[in-house]
Amino acid sequence: MPRSWISRSLATVIPVPKYPHSSSLLGPASIPLIDDVLVESGTNMSLGCPGMTQNTFVVHIEWTCTGRCGSPSNLPSDTTHTLLKYVKDQGTSVFKNKDRVRLDQGLFSLEFDPVSSLDRGSYSCLINNRPNPDAVIRLNVLAGKVIHGGRYLV
Repeated sequence: MPRSWISRSLATVIPVPKYPHSSSLLGPASIPLIDDVLVESGTNMSLGCPGMTQNTFVVHIEWTCTGRCGSPSNLPSDTTHTLLKYVKDQGTSVFKNKDRVRLDQGLFSLEFDPVSSLDRGSYSCLINNRPNPDAVIRLNVLAGKVIHGGRYLV
């Protein structure tokens, strides 16, 4: 079952078994469990910020991604990108894919409108300058149509 921080109302989300992560790709071993998410390219989707609750007092949010993250394939797959930052009373600065990526100001979720196959990567949300995220979300985007049973057509 997908975690609560993944919006199922906007996209077809298929849970994928969890695997231990490579510390060389995602940083120190203290980074928690990876949640794998599989979505269809061209759909709108939202990734909620793990660790965020309705009672969380937010001063600063930073969404990062390790992988392609919307960039051309000639970049190394272990490159970490800062996608956007939110600072209370200063607003949101979007650094990558400004035409398709934005921050939901209420829930601080990362919204894709639409998601592209280039968006695959490992996404992290850092709340109030915490050194590590509560979880890492590994986003896999299929170029074809998702059909019943988790299979897809190209």
